[in-house]
Amino acid sequence: MTNSAAQLNHSTVLDKHVTGSPLNIGEGFTGIGFRHTQFEGAMDPIIMVDHYTMTVPTFGAHPHAGISAVSVLFEDTEGKFNNRDSLGNDFDIHAGDLYWLNAGRGAVHDEAPRLGAKIHGLQIFVNLPARLKHESPSSLHVKREDMPTLVG
Repeated sequence: MTNSAAQLNHSTVLDKHVTGSPLNIGEGFTGIGFRHTQFEGAMDPIIMVDHYTMTVPTFGAHPHAGISAVSVLFEDTEGKFNNRDSLGNDFDIHAGDLYWLNAGRGAVHDEAPRLGAKIHGLQIFVNLPARLKHESPSSLHVKREDMPTLVG
C-alpha cells in the first residue's frame, strides 16, 4: 500500500454520526444538505449533496466552474423541471431523469420547476480533478426509460 493510499483509508473512517443541515431558501425550496466539511475528507471528491423539494424558481441563472453538478429527480416528482444552460440546452427533466452538467472551465445554468410542479430531487456537486477543470463544459441527460437499473 502506498503512503497516499494509507492516508486515504485513514481519512475515510468516520467515528461520528453525521446529520444534514436544514435548507430553506426563498419561498419554495426546502431540504437537507450535507457539506464536505462535515465528513473529515470522507466525501472527497464530493463537495455537497442536497436532498430537496422545490416548487418555484429559486436560484436563477448562475455560474459553475471546476465542478460537476449532478441532478436526479425522484419518481414522486410532480410536473417538469426546466433546465437551461450556456451549452445551448433548454429542455425539461422529468421524474426519474438524471442531468449531469460538467462545468469544466465554466458554464451557466438555471433549473426551475414549471408552473404547478413539485420537484423532489437530489443534487450532488463533484469537484473535478485538476486536469479537467479547464476543459470545455459538457452535459449528459439520461431519461428515466434509458436509466440502467439493477435487478436483485
